[in-house]
Amino acid sequence: MFLMTTVFFVLCSEYLSFIVQINKWQEAKKNYLAHMCKVKQMCRVQRSMVVKHLVHNQPENSHELESSLHPTIKQNEPKAVTVVEQKESAKKNVQSLPIKKKEIDFMWPVEKDKFWLSSYFGLRKLPNGQRQFHNGIDMAALKGTHVRAAASGTVELSNEDPLGYGKTIIIKHNKKFKTRYAHLNNMFVSKGQKVEQGQLIGHVGSTGNVRKTGRDASHLHFEVYAHEERIDPLTFFR
Repeated sequence: MFLMTTVFFVLCSEYLSFIVQINKWQEAKKNYLAHMCKVKQMCRVQRSMVVKHLVHNQPENSHELESSLHPTIKQNEPKAVTVVEQKESAKKNVQSLPIKKKEIDFMWPVEKDKFWLSSYFGLRKLPNGQRQFHNGIDMAALKGTHVRAAASGTVELSNEDPLGYGKTIIIKHNKKFKTRYAHLNNMFVSKGQKVEQGQLIGHVGSTGNVRKTGRDASHLHFEVYAHEERIDPLTFFR
């Protein structure tokens, strides 16, 4: 009996001790939660103060704001160029190619009453249905029609072109412009030769790769280059 009583009192003591520990743990938890609430409230107040400071002391531009937030960034550091900006820059460079007519004065390489324009500069449809970009204009004329230099310059090329242009002449007029005369039947100038505007340089022909829709495919393929970029030759004749 004594043993049972002793065991009972020991169990009651342990139970009470356990209850006390639970109460202490709950009190500690309450204190911790209260402390965290205070910390969060302080953080909100500090963040609000920072926002108000930035609003009332906002720099004039985003670059100054970035420098104020990140003092290690140098204000004179070059700005990174995005892919979009590079494309826009390239587009502007291409758009700058249209020519001031005062820069050079071209004449028609074939007399106006001896040809008709059979193909223009830009996309065109091939007989097989596919589309291809045409880098010049085609002047359809009788075989042997005179071809003259559109402007004075130096012959840069005069030979049979392996890329399909046939007998071809390229004249460099200055640092910016040069012209190509392709599919010639005859060539009367050589590389390095100086030529004058209107000088006879060849005859219309159909050498190289030409499209034939009738009995005679003879024509002059004429190109204009500005800084090595091919542009619409009709820009100079309108």
